[in-house]
Amino acid sequence: MEKSIKNKLMLLRKSLAENKIDTFMVLIEENRHYISGFTGEDTQFDESAGALFITDSKLILATDSRYDQQAKNEAPLFKIVCHKEGLAKELPNIVDKLSKKWLGFESVRMSCKQYNKIDEELKSSGVKVKLGFC
Repeated sequence: MEKSIKNKLMLLRKSLAENKIDTFMVLIEENRHYISGFTGEDTQFDESAGALFITDSKLILATDSRYDQQAKNEAPLFKIVCHKEGLAKELPNIVDKLSKKWLGFESVRMSCKQYNKIDEELKSSGVKVKLGFC
């Protein structure tokens, strides 16, 4: 399975480079599973069991404590970041550590409310990143 995931990541990274997206955030449960192997289930539309952050050289799976051990077991290629106050609060730290300028996301998954919350957290933290849907 790890080989299959590595192949998927290679193709995804190629597509990101072609579209000049330096970081891609994956929130859709099925896509998250397909790309990482992580099977954590979303309980509500506006919450996520995990978010993947994929760059040309880094792989991060951000999740909360309910899924920490499961994420480590199921997504060994990804660095696990366990957030305590929700993804939006942790996002500035993640993006800052990635040192990227463009954060792409799946537009069909993110609500306007969620987008505004993430945008607000990024702006108030001083992290400079452009948000864009893919």
